[in-house]
Amino acid sequence: MQKKEALRVLAREKRDDLAKVIDAEKYAEWHYQIIKGLAGTDNFALAAYAPIGSEYDIWPVCRQHLKKKRSFSLPVVIGRHQALQFFPYQEGENLVTGAFGISEPNRLAPSLIPDIVLCPLLAFDRYGGRLGYGGGFYDRTINLLRQRKDAITFIGIGYSAQEMQQIPMEEFDSSLDFVLTEQGLVTCTAKVA
Repeated sequence: MQKKEALRVLAREKRDDLAKVIDAEKYAEWHYQIIKGLAGTDNFALAAYAPIGSEYDIWPVCRQHLKKKRSFSLPVVIGRHQALQFFPYQEGENLVTGAFGISEPNRLAPSLIPDIVLCPLLAFDRYGGRLGYGGGFYDRTINLLRQRKDAITFIGIGYSAQEMQQIPMEEFDSSLDFVLTEQGLVTCTAKVA
């Protein structure tokens, strides 16, 4: 656990520097086409996140999806040791500040189970390892949604320089299917022991 905390500090510093020099808007259309290709259809339910701090700004990609009037949702923290839930969001709706300062949609409509979930990260590896903030929210969410829906894809969103050789994985950590960076798509493969 201590090793992960040290990695988080280093990864956050690296990401802070990367966010200053890489323009996510430049890659939005290309990234959206990759995500749509993974969905295999134009009509898919996408869940993303409202970026905070130096997280990769995925909003330009989200706007591509929203202007097509497709299902879109954002995560809401329900409780400290619970999985995230995804609630519908339409462009122009007001977001509220939720737990940890995260912008969240209102909870007036029922929560959704998306087809594709875009996940923020501090670091990643090619085995699907994801280093997050340490709260386990995305790990619990990935585990739960994979039990509830057969065809669901989890894509980490970050900068290529956030890649590490291997993220230390613990018993309750969950793996990503892909990682999307400014250099393209990384297909995550299971680690061979």
